[in-house]
Amino acid sequence: MVASAQTRREGRAALHLAVAHGHSDLVRALLTAPGVDVELEDAFSYTPLAIAAKHNHVECMKLLLGVGVAGGDDSGSSHGPALVDGTPGSRKTALRSASRDGHAAAVSVLLTAKAGVNGTSPMDGTSALTIAARFGHSAVIHQLVAAKADVDYTPFEGCGNSALFCAALRGYTGVLRVLIFDGEARVDAVSGSSGYTPLCIAAQMGNVGAVKVLLHHGYAGVNVRTADGRTPLHLAAIANTGDLNGLGPIQSRVGVVRALLQNEPPPLPSPRTVVVHLSLIHISEPTRPRLI
Repeated sequence: MVASAQTRREGRAALHLAVAHGHSDLVRALLTAPGVDVELEDAFSYTPLAIAAKHNHVECMKLLLGVGVAGGDDSGSSHGPALVDGTPGSRKTALRSASRDGHAAAVSVLLTAKAGVNGTSPMDGTSALTIAARFGHSAVIHQLVAAKADVDYTPFEGCGNSALFCAALRGYTGVLRVLIFDGEARVDAVSGSSGYTPLCIAAQMGNVGAVKVLLHHGYAGVNVRTADGRTPLHLAAIANTGDLNGLGPIQSRVGVVRALLQNEPPPLPSPRTVVVHLSLIHISEPTRPRLI
């Protein structure tokens, strides 16, 4: 029986299936089988190690890496350990898989095994850090920053997909704090030709908490203008925001407007924008005297 024979639909061998379900005893037995391939990718480009990391099955990961579940090389394998970063050009590495799902224990094992913290996907250029930021995993972000991940890396230059932009876009205040205070990420970074900064993105999306974190850091970019001449205040006043903060879209925008105005008097907006943001404040607090 060939140990690396794969299923038809998912392309998974027995080793893939064992690690997916966290069966460490089966993994240990399979690693002793002749012909087993620890770098075999399934139909979705996952190696056994990447699958184990994706599901946070730490004992299986240690066996695949050749360190066993109790330390030392006790996996019983007759071949070398799995490559922590996969083969050159791997589309789904273990570190990016664990980072995407926020598995801090798996990330710790991989970093201890000297995983390449700044490795990027050949498909979209994402790194473990940008993926973790996209999904709001602040604990993993802390681990990656401590391992010297490039906090200002942008997958596609000029597209605003750095970890800081991702966190500002989605309002992940915990991620922002780690990136700024621990990683010293550039809060004044500009997204390509658009001229957007993280503060612009957070203001446009109505992410009050993110705006406050950026301003608390001492960033004085409330007057910075985008390529089309808009400041964060303009963007907060006219953007069609969603409900990302547990508040309604109007309340979110009012909170952002207040935070920006309290931080520093902005340049005089256009008359239309003044009407819009004062109207928002009146809608949010109808008992206040009308200003317009």
